[in-house]
Amino acid sequence: MFKTGYKICSRLRADEKCFRIERYDSGLFIEIFHEHVPAIRLNQESQIQALISLVLNNVEVHNETLLHSYLNKRSNKPVAARLHQINIEYPERGVKRTYCSCSGINAWVDEVISKSSFRLGD
Repeated sequence: MFKTGYKICSRLRADEKCFRIERYDSGLFIEIFHEHVPAIRLNQESQIQALISLVLNNVEVHNETLLHSYLNKRSNKPVAARLHQINIEYPERGVKRTYCSCSGINAWVDEVISKSSFRLGD
């Protein structure tokens, strides 16, 4: 697994998920949100939807574009808007990061996927 080491939360615990949002402004990343929630309260699908919602809540988007961002690719009328991308990375041993970005807003959620290797010797 590739460990990015990017902005690891020192307060992350094995029984929770850490959500963070940053805004890119004038060459700087500014943290605008940081919250921990119990891991058992969000499944993977809800976690991804929450990330997308958090990102789109912080981007000025017209309602039509927002709606079109949820369209599938079965047709080209209306055109599906691809506002956000979801990526997976591993910032440290035992931790999975699901990452979403759009128009200068970056959001991610870190979750412990291996309690036995989480912060072991790091």
